[in-house]
Amino acid sequence: MSRDVVVVDKLVPGGQGLCRDGEGVFFVDGVAAGDRIEVSVERKRRGAREGRLLAVLEPSADRTLPDCGLVAVCGGCDWLHLTRAAQTRCKEELVVDALVRVGRFSPTEVTAFVRPLLAPPAPADGARRRARFVVDDAGRLAFFARRSHGRLAIAACPALDARLSATLSLLPPLRPGAVVRLAVDDDGIVAGVDDDDDVLVLAPHLRAAAATGTSALRGVLSARGRSVGDPFLRGEITAGWLPARSDALTFAQATRFGGAAIRDAVITGAGDVDGRRLLELFAGAGHLTLPLARAGAIIEAVEGDERALQHLGHNTALFGVVVDARRAFIDEHLRLRDVDVVVADPPRTGIPGAALLFRRLAEKGAVRLVLVSCDPATGARDLRGAVAAGFVVDALTPIDAFPRTHHVEWVAVLSR
Repeated sequence: MSRDVVVVDKLVPGGQGLCRDGEGVFFVDGVAAGDRIEVSVERKRRGAREGRLLAVLEPSADRTLPDCGLVAVCGGCDWLHLTRAAQTRCKEELVVDALVRVGRFSPTEVTAFVRPLLAPPAPADGARRRARFVVDDAGRLAFFARRSHGRLAIAACPALDARLSATLSLLPPLRPGAVVRLAVDDDGIVAGVDDDDDVLVLAPHLRAAAATGTSALRGVLSARGRSVGDPFLRGEITAGWLPARSDALTFAQATRFGGAAIRDAVITGAGDVDGRRLLELFAGAGHLTLPLARAGAIIEAVEGDERALQHLGHNTALFGVVVDARRAFIDEHLRLRDVDVVVADPPRTGIPGAALLFRRLAEKGAVRLVLVSCDPATGARDLRGAVAAGFVVDALTPIDAFPRTHHVEWVAVLSR
């Protein structure tokens, strides 16, 4: 172990700071570009050296005072120590870095098509309307500790919607080791599900108890598999645009701003879809399907998760739109039809076999792609596959769906 004093060069994917000493590069949590720090270089993780921050000797102008006392140990909000301006600049830099380094686009190309980061107009404290927890040995909801499997019990969290945060301390002991997902909808219902698919519901008549912090919720979740009230969430899927149905296990954007910004950017990027054939990949429960269908698109929606597909069927019937939805996985065996526009919102791992898929879509007549990415590295890889298939990147809009963290999303629009 060595101790050294260094200046942080920059922040890199994963949110850490890149530093240099006589042996080369290493990475440190909790720093800002320009910080002069004292650090101990301790270990290698997947071949990279990591340092532990001992002291900030001279803070950079990017640094601010975190508003959470758990910032040093919690694995959640890793950029709480950065000003909003610094978060914005650094996220734009992460996007450019991924496009150049992973996507192999030239700096000139990137400058031409990347738009400024779209961010909330004010700090989005309490913005997360859904979260994933692990239950500790005492039966309490916990987050993972930073870069470890340790569990950090959470009684309240400033990053969560106040209604969701108020619920955490009111729950009875749960099964140790369980993974629990909780979410709050537009009606104020907090609902959840655990990894055994036991529905956990805080019924509508108990909303006031969660808001006031009383103990009226105790016992609601005491019996596994017991459901109290309505387990469905309303409005989360379309970020409040329609009261569409989902549940705590079905994917939706965790912040209202992020969901709405992605939805609007996709609708704008798809252009005039009235009467056009549109293939939607990773359709989920309809967060993009419903507004695209309302715009007149003739949609074929593909989704691999049966639970999400059931919600999608319910939502399209509820709002009177016609969608050809089918369950299938996105791979080289995916059956394709003739298509005009393709919209894809894949998970963090990106689009499997993207290069081959885009070549096949070009052969089927696709003239426009609208690609959502929640990871710049896999998103850049997928864009390179699309360009290799004959598409051109017209515009890419980064979106700050998760202030307080290094995570950044984007919506890219490509044409042939």
